Amino acid sequence: MLADLKKQKPLLSFQVRRPFRWMLVIVLIYIIACGIAAAHSAGRLSVFLDVPPGIEGQPDIQIEGSPIELEGMETAPNGRLKVTVKGKLPGRTNVTVHWRQREEAEQMLTFRTGPMHFAIEDGTLNFTGCQGILMLTAVMLLLLTLIVAMHFYWRMKHDFYSYRTAFTGGMAIYAFVMTFLFLYVSRDWWRNDPQGTVNAILSFFSCSGHEFMYLTAPVLFCICLGLIISNLSLVRHEGLRPANLLAAAAAFLVIVGFAITVAVDESFTSGSYEEYRLHALLTSGVTSCFVFMEAMLLGTMLCGVIAAKREPEYDRDFVIIHGCKIGEDGKPLPLLRGRIDRALAFAKKQREKTGKEVIFIPSGGQGPDECISEGQCIADYLAAKGVPPEHMLVEERSVSTLENMEFSKAIIDRKKPGANVAFSTTNYHVFRSGMLAKKAGLDAQGMGSKTKWYFWPNAFIREFAALLVTERKAMLPMLCLLIAFFMAITYISIQ
Repeated sequence: MLADLKKQKPLLSFQVRRPFRWMLVIVLIYIIACGIAAAHSAGRLSVFLDVPPGIEGQPDIQIEGSPIELEGMETAPNGRLKVTVKGKLPGRTNVTVHWRQREEAEQMLTFRTGPMHFAIEDGTLNFTGCQGILMLTAVMLLLLTLIVAMHFYWRMKHDFYSYRTAFTGGMAIYAFVMTFLFLYVSRDWWRNDPQGTVNAILSFFSCSGHEFMYLTAPVLFCICLGLIISNLSLVRHEGLRPANLLAAAAAFLVIVGFAITVAVDESFTSGSYEEYRLHALLTSGVTSCFVFMEAMLLGTMLCGVIAAKREPEYDRDFVIIHGCKIGEDGKPLPLLRGRIDRALAFAKKQREKTGKEVIFIPSGGQGPDECISEGQCIADYLAAKGVPPEHMLVEERSVSTLENMEFSKAIIDRKKPGANVAFSTTNYHVFRSGMLAKKAGLDAQGMGSKTKWYFWPNAFIREFAALLVTERKAMLPMLCLLIAFFMAITYISIQ
């Protein structure tokens, strides 16, 4: 039995690790099922007409040509008139519905028939199989959302420190919101017209980015308000410096970006088809950019919060303590002291749970305004807390987080290649530090020390900006793909 489970585990891992294959399979099955639904309804089409007030009885139906014939009329449970036609020959025909008591209540319908006498209502693309397509679309969206959520969960387990994890988290939020919205609006389509319309489904997908932007606007503005408030507190406590205004600047950019997107969306068009199509495509492209950045922001926030709360496994051999600015007297300032205390607390907990001791790697070089290196400062603090010298390996050359990881890895490889490693830094810095550890070839788990609440938003924006800069080459193709997808769906929906 155990052997069977081991054989099955790689298959499960493969399924979750390769989401795009399964998403493609689901989309292909959806297209085939839609084709079957359309073929099943071939030859007949039912449309539902609103009955004018004060009208009794059934109207007169006049059909031009012979592509279709009237099969029957009846009053539907929702009170509307159900008119069923049957396709006979390929072609296009107009149907006039004339209500006997009111001349002005005349209605005009246009139908097309194609292969297999398939009948479709021109303009709305209605056909009898639309009812099944609404259900199929809802099921497809639920499955796609489940796959994205499962892939995000897999990435948290196996490749957490990655921009792809942040992107997947953002896309999971987007997929969940849009699936919920589709289920909500399709209820209304189902209630008002059991057929639904293909146009409505296409329009929903083409406008999904637009709707996501407006639905999440309150959340986005609350985030912006929090960024501004935190910056005011930071300036009050730490002084007015450009570095202390990053969050407020980010809030301003988000609001301006939202305003530009809305302005493009609401801009005036003359009504000509060419101008309308150009406006729709432009709106789709601009909205796609905004949604991508918003998804990345939300995904990075989600990963940042999760990373700050995570605890490394209690089997670590080494714990790297990242240095930062120290005091003029060579003592650690509160920010650095928090990182050291967090590492000490973890080491104590691991010792209590497993009996295993860790070796600390104080890491950090000496800045031009520092009397000793940050690594030595950390080592002195550890010694004062009772850590013996043989449980410390000091690294004193690094001047950046990436070098912290690279130089510490070199020390670890000399001492114990393939060791289990953890690192301690401030909570807002854990996620990007993990990415830099991965870049340095170090498989490490992070832990975060607490800091004052008004430091978090400003520091988080700095981390998010660094993420955009360092991963720009990987994110650009994804952005282009997203824009192309939305613009293609928009183009199809307005034809």
